This record gives sequence, structure tokens and C-alpha cells, in this order.
Amino acid sequence: MNRILTILLAIAASATSFAGDKVIIDGVCYQLNDKKQTATVVKNQQSCQGDIVIPEKVNGDSLSYYVEEISAFAFAGQTAITSLEVPKTVTKIGPNAFADCSSMKTITLPKSITELPTELFAGCSSLETINLPGTINKLSYGIFRDCRSLHTFALPNSITNLPHHSFAGCSNLTEITLPAGLTKIGNSAFEQCTSLQEIEIPTSVKEIGSNAFRGCSSLSTFQFPSSLSTIAGNLFDGCSSLKNIRIPNSISQISQNAFRGCTSLDSLALPNSVREIGSSCFKDCSNLRRIILPNGLSEISSNAFQGCSNLERITLPNSLKEIGSKAFEGCTSLQMLSIPSSLKEIGSDAFDKCANLRRVYVLGAAPPKINSSSFDKQTYREAILYLRKGSIGNYQINKQWNKFLDMEEWQ
Repeated sequence: MNRILTILLAIAASATSFAGDKVIIDGVCYQLNDKKQTATVVKNQQSCQGDIVIPEKVNGDSLSYYVEEISAFAFAGQTAITSLEVPKTVTKIGPNAFADCSSMKTITLPKSITELPTELFAGCSSLETINLPGTINKLSYGIFRDCRSLHTFALPNSITNLPHHSFAGCSNLTEITLPAGLTKIGNSAFEQCTSLQEIEIPTSVKEIGSNAFRGCSSLSTFQFPSSLSTIAGNLFDGCSSLKNIRIPNSISQISQNAFRGCTSLDSLALPNSVREIGSSCFKDCSNLRRIILPNGLSEISSNAFQGCSNLERITLPNSLKEIGSKAFEGCTSLQMLSIPSSLKEIGSDAFDKCANLRRVYVLGAAPPKINSSSFDKQTYREAILYLRKGSIGNYQINKQWNKFLDMEEWQ
């Protein structure tokens, strides 16, 4: 029994020696490791104030300890810190280590750091200046989320992946320089960066995630790299200043809500490479007057152009087979419509509230499938339905198409 007790006491003593003690120096708490003679900055319940300089080494009872690590949440929520300097002995920093240090304006990181962890500076709303050393080759998500005082920023050339929410909520960010070797921009990377007017995307970028520029209300120009194949969902949702944009012929898919609420878009030509337009893709683009749809497009999804109140002209490609529900609802400036012979179906409310639609040309002899609400009641009553010679009878006997009161044949 005594032997077992002796062994247990020896193990406990060893653990205590390894863990070391905690010391507080100038308001900063350090966990000492006697075995390695290293120190880790850990969370302290006391408040840190002013300009914090972490030393390269600290002294214990009888030893000196090199400061090699800053643990997770070490300074999180310390609202009285105004600046912070990390020594070159530190090689690792934990997640959220400086999160919500809302008064911190500057921070200095050493070249010994190669990775920045999750939400490291998230909520540092006063942070104005930070120069990332070129040794950093990896960022984790949310790194600068809600750093509302950042104005300009340059990422190191070693960064190839910008994770999701990296700069989300940086509402005063006006300029950012992306590295030439960047290959991916993550979801919501710049969401709600409301002061960002333009951004140059490197040609190396192959993927831009959903919501990446959502709510960037000052973004006026954007050029896609030819390496991109998909425009992600909600990519420019709410970018009300976006006006100058060119979509390259490498794009095959434009996902849902991609340009929703882009109220400054005036005209847009989609390349023939585009095969899919997602639901609500151009919804509420209220100043869009004209759009050229690609040859080869087979479907216009639901709500795709809903609320485009200034859309005057739309050319439907000969490949089109289906128009989804509410696709053009509320397009009050649309006066003429030409339906290709390839079209098989028009969904419910597709042209509802198109109050000025007065001429509808249908090129196919066989009536496409519609329902009683595919067109507005006023359209059924006041518009002229122009049909190919010899096909009028097919439309007159169709219980939905015969709702058009005025039908005429044309050559």
C-alpha cells in the first residue's frame, strides 16, 4: 500500500513540475514550464491596460523562461489594451487570442509566426494598423472579422487561401491587395465591407465562395478572372453600386441570388458558356434595362428577374425550354416578348404584374404549357398574341392560351 502511494505521489510531483507555476508580470499572466524552461501567455482575470510589450523571457523563482506561445483567448475581451507587441521568441498563437480587444489600434507580430488561427483579431474594432510578416503562409477563418477601423490591407505573397469570413464586417476597408498566388476566396470573405469600392482579383483564383462580397454596397466595378467557372450564390447580393462588370466565357453557372439587389446594373451580356442561371439571380435589379441571355440556356429559374422594373427588352434564346415561376414578375417596363419554339413550359406568375406588356410573339406551332396566372390578367385582356400562320387554332382551343382576348397570325 505504501509503495502504491509513493508511486502516485511521484507522478503528481512530476506533473506539477511539468506544468510549472503562473506568474503575473505587468498585468500579463504566464504559465511556466519548468522542464522546457518556456513560458506561455495565458488568460488572466486581471485587466491589462495601455501598450503591452511581451518580453522574450520572464523570470520565475530561480529560472528564466523563454516566451514561446500565446494561448487561446489569452487577451480576449481586454478592452483597455491600446497596442501590443509580440516578441520573436513566440512561434505559436492560439485561436481568439486577441479577439474583442476593442481599443487596440496596433499590433506587431514577429517573423517567427507562420500561421494565424481562428478569429485571432475578430472584434478588434479599433485596429487600424497591422503588417503581417511574410513568413505567414496560413490563415484561419474569421481572422479580421468586424475589424471596423481597418482602412487598407496587404496580404503576404505566401497566402494562397483566404478563408471564410476573413474580413467580414470590416466596414471601413477601402483598399486591399491580394497576393498573386491566391487560389481561393472563402465564403463571406468580404461580406458587409461597405466601403470597399473595387478589388483586383488575381488571375490565379479558381474559386470564390458564396456571399464573398454580399452587402458590399460601395463596390462599383469587378472583373472576374478567366480561371473561374462558377459565380457562387449570393456573391454580390445587395451590392447596390455595382455597375461595371464583365463575365468571362469561362463561366458556366451563375448561382442563386448572385446579383440580387444590384440596383445600379444597367445592362449585362452573359457569354454563351453560361448554362445555368439560379433562382432570384437578378431579382430586384431595378435599373437593369437590357440583358443578353446565352445561346444554349435551357431554363430561366424561378424569380430570376423578379422586380427588374426597368427591364425593357429580353431576348430569349432558341434553346430555352422552361421559364420558372415569377421569373419576370414585376417587370413593369417590359413591352414586348418573343417566345422561341423550343419553349415547353411557363411557370405560374412568370409574367405577373408586367403592366405594360402589349405584344407577345409565340414562334412555336404547339402551345407551351402555361397556367391561368402565367401572365397578368391585364396582359390577357389588353396584349396582342401574335402567332405563326396556321397555328392560331391550336391556341384558341387551349383552355389557358385562349384567355388572350386578341390573337393574330403573322408571317
